[in-house]
Amino acid sequence: MTYLMILFTVSVMLGTALGMLMLIGSSLYDIEMLSEKKNPKRISKNKRKHYRPLVSIIIPAFNEEVAIENCLRTLSKSRYKNLEIIVSDDKSTDKTREIVRKFIKDYSGQKKIFLVAKRKNGGRGSAINSGLRRASGEIVIAYDADCQMNPYMIHRLVEHFADPGVSAVAANIKINEDGTILGLMQKLEYLVSFRSKKFNTLVNSEVIIGGAGASYRASVLKKVGGFDDRMKTEDIELSMRMTKKLGKAGGLKYASDYVIYTEPVPTYKSLFKQRYRWKYGSLQAQFFNKSLFFSIDKKQNPFLTWIKMPYSLWSEFMLILEPIFLVTFTYLAVTGNNPILFIGAASAFSLITWLAIWSDEHLSKKEQLRLTILSPTMYLTSFIMSAVQVTAMYRSFVNIKNLTNPKKDDGAYTTTERSARAAA
Repeated sequence: MTYLMILFTVSVMLGTALGMLMLIGSSLYDIEMLSEKKNPKRISKNKRKHYRPLVSIIIPAFNEEVAIENCLRTLSKSRYKNLEIIVSDDKSTDKTREIVRKFIKDYSGQKKIFLVAKRKNGGRGSAINSGLRRASGEIVIAYDADCQMNPYMIHRLVEHFADPGVSAVAANIKINEDGTILGLMQKLEYLVSFRSKKFNTLVNSEVIIGGAGASYRASVLKKVGGFDDRMKTEDIELSMRMTKKLGKAGGLKYASDYVIYTEPVPTYKSLFKQRYRWKYGSLQAQFFNKSLFFSIDKKQNPFLTWIKMPYSLWSEFMLILEPIFLVTFTYLAVTGNNPILFIGAASAFSLITWLAIWSDEHLSKKEQLRLTILSPTMYLTSFIMSAVQVTAMYRSFVNIKNLTNPKKDDGAYTTTERSARAAA
């Protein structure tokens, strides 16, 4: 029991310290971005305004018949003119290819739309690599079929790449709430997690350019070898590899004004599958880029290699003990008639969530108020997300031999279940 309490105390202290840094850093990021818009330091307003490179959007698609047509329809309405759209079909077994071909045939707009048809299913990374070989753009966006963006959003993205020191940009991913508890859980989770990326960018320690809308300078992407199609989360591994090869001058950043909307995972079964892949892939990426941990290479950011990444790995493995912590503290609270532990945890949960809600410049005041009222009631449902994460960690631990040996694994996977809303 003593050792358990020591582990728990150390974990809480480390988490609190980093949480405070992220809180301060996120606020400073907002101030800096506001200042940068008014008085640019690195790149002039004129250069940003006139920087209009060819942008290639690559959509890796495997059995996306539900969402692909709406995705293409939305992207074709983009106001950014110098744009090409490439659907890289990963040997779909449904009607994805037929739908794309028909859309291209019927399309009468100005955008260039292409279909790359793979002969073998290889996973998201393999599909993006195939699309990359067809792409001509200076900027490449890896896009998901269930996503949407504002018609002017690419204009905002390329402004970041006007700075030649920027190699990759992570999007600000927002969940389109679907009216369910599961959807609300994911919406709040994304709000909190993406707020922390502001701090990462401020201290030049962003190491995950992940998810839909991840954007890269094509020359740098090709220089580091593109995506590793053996990885379950090819985007995380690529980000770490870019950091390893390019160091703190690599130019990986998060852009809060580059917003991509996506649908929530519609079922709990699909959520468990998705988070297992994320967890497994994250650990896989860390293993194959383990030289970043406690690196003494002067080109690396010491905060990233000595604090952020080690703490991230520590947090992952602390998940294994989370059920023991929960049972122990529930027992202590009940037998000691002392609910302060859970009251404190619920209060901390609500406070962190409220900060994320009210610091989000893309939410209306009405929406902020609604989410503020709802978030305290979501504390109990947060245990569901904890269960998902713990299960994913245990499953990854069971498969650790495959995780550390890419010859026994590959990046192929079945696309996460899409909501019918993705077709609307």
